[in-house]
Amino acid sequence: MSKHPLTRLEFFFFGGLVVLLLGIAVAGWKASEDSPLLRNEKRQQDIERILDSLYQYAVDHRSLFPQGITSGAQEICQFDALDCTGLVDLSDLAPYIAEAHLLIDPFALDNRSTEYRIQKMEDGKVRVSAPNAEMGEEIFVER
Repeated sequence: MSKHPLTRLEFFFFGGLVVLLLGIAVAGWKASEDSPLLRNEKRQQDIERILDSLYQYAVDHRSLFPQGITSGAQEICQFDALDCTGLVDLSDLAPYIAEAHLLIDPFALDNRSTEYRIQKMEDGKVRVSAPNAEMGEEIFVER
C-alpha cells in the first residue's frame, strides 16, 4: 500500500468540518452565557450586594437606612440615574458597592429602574427582591 497525500477536495472537506465544529462549540458556549440560570445568579448576587451595602450604610449612620424605604415593595432607582421620580433612591449606598452602576436586572428596560424591589417588612426586616426572575424562581434576600 502506498500513502497518497490528501487531495484538495479532501483537505477543504476536513477543514470545513473543523470550522463547522468550532462554530457549534462557540455558539454553545455563548448561549450558556445567556442562560436563564446565569441571569438568575446575577440577580441573586445583585440583590445580596444591595442588602449588604444597605446594612453597612446603617452601621455607619446610627442604624438609619436611607429615606424612602417603605412597607410597600418599590422599584430601586439605578445608582447613576439623574431622575429617580417614583423610585427609591439608594444612591447613598454607592460608596459601599464597587461598580454599583452594574446592579441592574438583565432585562431592565429603562435607564432609571434597576427592576429590583425593596421594602421594609412588618417584622422590621428589609427585603430586596428580583421580580423578573426566570424559570419560576422567586429571588429575594431579607435581613
